[in-house]
Amino acid sequence: MSPAPSFTVALACGAAMALGFAANAHACDSPGKKVMIKVKVENDQPVVDPETVNACVSDTIHWVFAGSGAKEFMVKFIDGDSPFDWSDKKGASVEGTVKAGATKNGQSTSYEYEVEVDGVALDPRIIIDH
Repeated sequence: MSPAPSFTVALACGAAMALGFAANAHACDSPGKKVMIKVKVENDQPVVDPETVNACVSDTIHWVFAGSGAKEFMVKFIDGDSPFDWSDKKGASVEGTVKAGATKNGQSTSYEYEVEVDGVALDPRIIIDH
């Protein structure tokens, strides 16, 4: 007796999803690079570009206010869980180097943080790859 069609479809979908996750995984092939994140304000809301960053241990992440009239902004990691030696910093430019141990259990680790400009916050993320 062959498996029910719905079981076969579910099995095929599960396999496709697993392959998709594997294809989206990033490995650190060149640690020690500098990654730039531009911060700006559009329609009174903070915007970062790119919104999601993949980085490696020993990479330096540099946030800089883009556009005329540089403003101070705050970079703050949720619950103090940070891939850096600090959990919040303020300035028109903020920089941090990803510390050893930023990946957890040998897996890529996602960190949510806020960028706050003029009291308004945005919540992008950084993924530290293994």
